[in-house]
Amino acid sequence: MPRIVMKFGGTSMAGIERIRNVASRVRREAEAGNEVLVVVSAMADSRAEGGHAAPIAEARGPALLC
Repeated sequence: MPRIVMKFGGTSMAGIERIRNVASRVRREAEAGNEVLVVVSAMADSRAEGGHAAPIAEARGPALLC
């Protein structure tokens, strides 16, 4: 199974519609048979908010939150 890393942050995480788009892209890769590691950096304009986690759509398989 191929492993890929997908990194998202900034404007790609600015708002629920963009987060849904990211989740859709991740889901497509997982459904294609790839083992996916998703790295999410700060959402747009959120770096000063103390690192609150963004609501990410649930992907199939285990998740690791740091």
